[in-house]
Amino acid sequence: MKQQRSVWLKINKFSLTFLWSVIFAVSCQKNDLEQVNKISGGEDGPIEKGKNVEIIYTDSALLKAQVFAPLMEKYQNEDEAYLEMNEGLKARFYNKAGDVNSFVESNYGIRYINKQKTILRENVEVVNKKGDSLNTEEMVWNEKNDKVYSQKHVRVKTEDEIIFAQGFESNIEFTEYKFYNIKGTVEVEEPGESEAGPIDEKNMRK
Repeated sequence: MKQQRSVWLKINKFSLTFLWSVIFAVSCQKNDLEQVNKISGGEDGPIEKGKNVEIIYTDSALLKAQVFAPLMEKYQNEDEAYLEMNEGLKARFYNKAGDVNSFVESNYGIRYINKQKTILRENVEVVNKKGDSLNTEEMVWNEKNDKVYSQKHVRVKTEDEIIFAQGFESNIEFTEYKFYNIKGTVEVEEPGESEAGPIDEKNMRK
């Protein structure tokens, strides 16, 4: 049976900038269109804005992921529609039992809607259920195959070692991962709980 995947948006505050621009444009002369563009943010400006946005991903009616962003802007060009999150984002990924398997946050994110691909940049951190953590400056989430990967420098801290590498690939749960080019490893002298700590309420929406 074919899996049914859905994406839902919950928005507390919403601004249909593009719609208002169309209304104004209908009643304007051609020489007034420049003013309309200023109101709407210009031809390259966002067509929609949302504050305190929650994106819910489901797969065959099961909760797959939640993404929270304080600000989300939608853009449309000739080739692609995309959502930009300039004020950062936080995400939780769930297993089939409904438990949180991993947590992700970054200072910036952009989601290409048609490609079903999200790129996270700037202070990207991933924490899995065990408390293992990964830090990098850029990571790509491919929603089609539930893989995340990066070509950038990464640092992974587990219970007993720290790994430095150039690039990695992992499942979305961050439980099965491989490195493209390991630069070095450091053993943790006193094995114990990873510095990130296991997923708990601190990783919930703030």
